[in-house]
Amino acid sequence: MIYLCFKFNGEFFFYLFNSFPDILSRYANRSARFISAYGEGLSGAEAAWANKKYHGHRTLPPDMVAEIKKSVL
Repeated sequence: MIYLCFKFNGEFFFYLFNSFPDILSRYANRSARFISAYGEGLSGAEAAWANKKYHGHRTLPPDMVAEIKKSVL
């Protein structure tokens, strides 16, 4: 079970989820792709392009990163 707590207009709200909400899964996957891109040495614009192109993957494919680095140099 996953608990979510946040404050809105001075009131606290608590939610209990039986499974991970879809919106949080998409955010986590998108963040993982950016972390992967930055770890491979891509710039912000390159990471954004790669993230948009490979939105179905959790990490960026290594051959794609090499292709971007080769085309930039």
